[in-house]
Amino acid sequence: MLADLKAPMLDQHDAYSDALMTAMAYVALSDLAARAIRIPRQPSRDLQRFEIG
Repeated sequence: MLADLKAPMLDQHDAYSDALMTAMAYVALSDLAARAIRIPRQPSRDLQRFEIG
């Protein structure tokens, strides 16, 4: 996901790094949404339709 957003993978795994990567992803996704750009995705498996009842 980070590669699609062109965000760097930080080496440390701590609260600060996690918050920073989350903020960078949010900014990138907000920018893509504002420009109506979608990241193409293929389902990794066949998904069954979810129905309640």
